[in-house]
Amino acid sequence: MKTDDNLKLYQKTVSAQSYWPYITAPTLFLGASNDFNSPTELIIKSMNLLPSKTTSALALAPHLNHRFTTGTNNARFYWMESHLKNDFLFPANPNAELKLNNKNKIPFFSVTLDPKCKYEVDQVKIYYGFSRDPRIRFWRTAKARKNKNTYSAFLHIYDQNEPLFAFANVTYKTGKTLPARPGVPTSDLLTLSSNYFSIHPDELKKSGIKSTSKNYRTLDDFTKGMQDWYILGDNNPQHWFMSTRKVIDPSFMGPQNATLRIQLTQDTPGNSIAIGVKVNTWQGYTGRKPDEYVSLVDLSNKGKNIVSLKVEDFINKKGQLMKNWDELTELYFTPANKKNRKSKKWTGKMPKLHKIEWLGGLNTKLPYPHEKRNNLNSKGNISFDDQFQQAIDDSVLLEKNDKNLN
Repeated sequence: MKTDDNLKLYQKTVSAQSYWPYITAPTLFLGASNDFNSPTELIIKSMNLLPSKTTSALALAPHLNHRFTTGTNNARFYWMESHLKNDFLFPANPNAELKLNNKNKIPFFSVTLDPKCKYEVDQVKIYYGFSRDPRIRFWRTAKARKNKNTYSAFLHIYDQNEPLFAFANVTYKTGKTLPARPGVPTSDLLTLSSNYFSIHPDELKKSGIKSTSKNYRTLDDFTKGMQDWYILGDNNPQHWFMSTRKVIDPSFMGPQNATLRIQLTQDTPGNSIAIGVKVNTWQGYTGRKPDEYVSLVDLSNKGKNIVSLKVEDFINKKGQLMKNWDELTELYFTPANKKNRKSKKWTGKMPKLHKIEWLGGLNTKLPYPHEKRNNLNSKGNISFDDQFQQAIDDSVLLEKNDKNLN
């Protein structure tokens, strides 16, 4: 808003800051960990500013942008059932701790579940990441161990000069099934998030935390399924979309001049797939230009296909070749006709990914994603307003696709 839009009046009346200190109604925030419209740290700050006596909870969908998992999506309906109808016993918030002063100098995260909750635990996931911008942050899934009602894990950091963010999600089987809705199947799952941690580099250094994460050539071997990805429209052969932000994690970034090798299978031959990358998303303030590059690949075989791509195999809408792997913020797969109307439509089910790895190349010291690069010219860069509007348009389109899928 601008001054002549009567910004001051808006702030005193309509803006949340005017009424937030007076909220007494039970408040649940349903969010996505990479939401463009409500960045995670601002959500957490707001929830912490609610009056202390106000009942509140958080349901945060990992890896998603302005979308929700089935369990988090269900949370709002169970919340209403509980607080408006007294027809559901909502679990207490998972209570998490993050300890830095450990003998092995590795951050230790633990989360304790509601001991009075009678619902069956479906899964507990501990997430942590490093990127300073929550919109592009990749959330690692920690290897958790269970001890009675508590789940815990060590969080292996890559660089003490970068912050650490962490939270846990607990998913219950409630036994009370909710009906299907656009984009959401029939389900009795409920996902709740724990309290959230933001640890600054100074705190990590003061505690003597060690860097115990290294560079990995295997981006994913899928032994843990698609836990590092988000998937949209997986039951629709025309709208499926698989994506990960793992390529921005310093342990998994592409080495200089490396080849990206992908192993996947399909159940029908002769399809064409779009393998795309987003670069510098939301990073215009660094002088780098947000863009998107795509490689269209023919998959001739039924069953196993192996694809090897060089950086110059990716092309943007202007026909320009990508120059390096340094600035990737997302890697995705979708039918080729979604990116090129001349490509034939996908047939059969969504393909299955088996292994993605970097071959060759050299691991070099890269600038941090948030750092400005003086050698780049920001002239002609995409404005924040344009990028924000594009994010809105993309979200609206996905909602239309949800309705078409049902």
